[in-house]
Amino acid sequence: MNPDELAPFIPNYRSTELGFYGMQWLLAQLNPSASASLTVAVTLGIYVPTFAAVIMLGRIKGWNDRLTLIVALFAFFAAINFNNTAHVMRQYMSGAFAFLALVSFCGRRTWLAVAWALVACSMHNGLMYVIGCFVVAVILLPYGRPFRSRPWSSAWRVLCALGVLGGSVAMVWLHELSGLVDKGDLTVARYMVSCTLFALFWYVTRTRGQDRSDYYVALAFVVTLFISGSFFVIHQEELALRYFFYLEWLYVPLVAAILCAVPRRHLMAYLASRWLISCAAVCIFVVRVYTSTWNFGPGNEQILTMNAREVMEYIGM
Repeated sequence: MNPDELAPFIPNYRSTELGFYGMQWLLAQLNPSASASLTVAVTLGIYVPTFAAVIMLGRIKGWNDRLTLIVALFAFFAAINFNNTAHVMRQYMSGAFAFLALVSFCGRRTWLAVAWALVACSMHNGLMYVIGCFVVAVILLPYGRPFRSRPWSSAWRVLCALGVLGGSVAMVWLHELSGLVDKGDLTVARYMVSCTLFALFWYVTRTRGQDRSDYYVALAFVVTLFISGSFFVIHQEELALRYFFYLEWLYVPLVAAILCAVPRRHLMAYLASRWLISCAAVCIFVVRVYTSTWNFGPGNEQILTMNAREVMEYIGM
């Protein structure tokens, strides 16, 4: 519990992140193997909450089992970058539980959402800032408020939300300015891809009729993108990348909504869209394995020369 005593072993230890370190301690007691405990921690802390959130979101939206499986495949193979699960494990665990909290909130399970949000913050304290900004946005811009009928009131609320987000970005930047390195692999292209995907999501949901879950997913995406983009604009790429990671889970409901917009009566387009997303997810996974600095199985450089069956066996190892 004392950070000074654990500093020689864990330099970034915080006693407020007991959710992460407590789980690590428990796994170490059950299995002394570091590699085994790392694998179990990643599975329990990242993929299980993500899968639970996908199933819960599917029930809220009324997906069938096939669509739920496709969305889960996209989440595991494309949305979540598995290369980062060992580097920034705490943040990825907090992101997974935060996604579960968001889905619970969309399903009107407020107290369950609060519980999952507390678990997420106990994994990584940096998430408190994002959740706080999202709560302020929910209070100022709740679902169901007509914007066009009361334009001045709506404009005032939007300006207040932007002021809170902008002021909070400045406070975090000044507070964490020391010790940051202005380097990272975040580029404008990644923001363009995110904005394009969000624009498609917004268009299809507004066309088909936007419900509560669509609105709050969009609000969470905009808040997170605004925070990350603000730090990117002021050349604080480390902070920008830190908060950009949380968008990976929000890609899941965005892609699911786009898939749901394809009408079933156009059978070929309906089937092709699902096969396209599934194949794209596997291709993204293969490329990440090939370009990874880690070594997986028989060697990363061999995966592009394998046939489809060998790739599936490689992924299943």
